[in-house]
Amino acid sequence: MSTTQLFVELLVIGFGVVVWCAILIAGLLELPFDKAIFDIKLSLWPPLLGVAYVFGILLDRLMYSAFGRRKNEIEERILGDIASPKAPVIERIVMEASEPLNYMIHYNRSRSRICRAWFLNFFLIGISFIIWHYRVNQMPAWCAFFIISALVSLSAVSYWVGGLLEEDHYNNIRWSYNYCIERKRHDGISSSETETL
Repeated sequence: MSTTQLFVELLVIGFGVVVWCAILIAGLLELPFDKAIFDIKLSLWPPLLGVAYVFGILLDRLMYSAFGRRKNEIEERILGDIASPKAPVIERIVMEASEPLNYMIHYNRSRSRICRAWFLNFFLIGISFIIWHYRVNQMPAWCAFFIISALVSLSAVSYWVGGLLEEDHYNNIRWSYNYCIERKRHDGISSSETETL
């Protein structure tokens, strides 16, 4: 994964933190929604992106630790019957063996990372919105209920999809590792056949 791709990924994660922080602050200060989100001067965007990047790093590390147990369970279930080497070594072997497989591993990991971070982002946006709605009360109750329900649903879906993507990640590693072994065995047989000719 390139530095630019990682930077954008962390921005996507950190932007969610900026959103729920903005809504929470708007609620505590009793500001209208448009003042909190849309009334941002152009000159403030560069430092805001920097803050979002830092938030992205912090939240990514936090969620990596929080989801460590689920990650380990999935890893053990999919790669546990491979006696040796262990998952990080298998992953490194695959990444070094093929550039397309290396890209796929990074792509799967990136999707999983974004989903697990936005599981919390959607949830905290919902909590912040509840606080804002309670203090500002700028929209009808049915509209607020719809928005909160949508955010809670998105949080639940992000959690579920994050697990599926984690499984995809380790299945991809397993299949790619088996492919690398078979390819190496095939190349070895082909070279030995060539030597006998």
